[in-house]
Amino acid sequence: MSALGMPPHLLVLFQARPPLEFIPPIENGMKRKLDGLAEFADKFTDEVVPPDPPFETPRQRADRVKRHRLISFEKNQKQEQQNYDPSYDPALARGSANAWLTHDPFKTLFVSNIAYDVTEKQLWKEFEVYGRVRRIRMINDRKNRPRGYAFIEYSDDRDMVNAYKRANGKKISGRRVMVDVERARTVEGWLPRRLGGGRGKPRSKPPKFYDEKPLHIYDSDNSLPSVSNERDQNGEVEEGELMS
Repeated sequence: MSALGMPPHLLVLFQARPPLEFIPPIENGMKRKLDGLAEFADKFTDEVVPPDPPFETPRQRADRVKRHRLISFEKNQKQEQQNYDPSYDPALARGSANAWLTHDPFKTLFVSNIAYDVTEKQLWKEFEVYGRVRRIRMINDRKNRPRGYAFIEYSDDRDMVNAYKRANGKKISGRRVMVDVERARTVEGWLPRRLGGGRGKPRSKPPKFYDEKPLHIYDSDNSLPSVSNERDQNGEVEEGELMS
């Protein structure tokens, strides 16, 4: 269909736009001449610029902080191992006339995996079937919450042996307890779990790092990089604090 056959209101849509208005180009004036810097050469300093500190990636920093925490924990644990005294009685140290520890460690039974709602009276009732119980010491934390283990002292060592053989796996308040002899004062060199001792394998797995290197990768003196003071006064990371 030819455009001539269209009605006027449609022909308006096909009309060409008016030409663009002519605008003369912008006249670029002469640019300012640049001066040389030879007259300022004597003002330059001869001081050698220190190189930039090596960059530490987030993974490197995570490994460094993790190694610092683990090695610090090992050092504190070794110090606590040297100061560990299983015969230390806190009650006697405070001047009390009654000892807190059991009297005879060879008549003392160690019971673990105790339900937190079990009371001393209930524990006494469950273990007096094996012999005459002399004393029970249930361990609580600083907030007086039960830790889930206790020490039971019998009047006769044969009763303790009887309980050691028969009470393991006994179900008390829905949980099966585990029993053992007291080893802290009867086995030389024995250490509790919190000091790296105890029986069996530890629950925690060996630490893993992004660089897949061992824990001790520092010098022979086991010097640790700083974590709290990572930057100097200028806000830059010191080279000695970064991983090699």
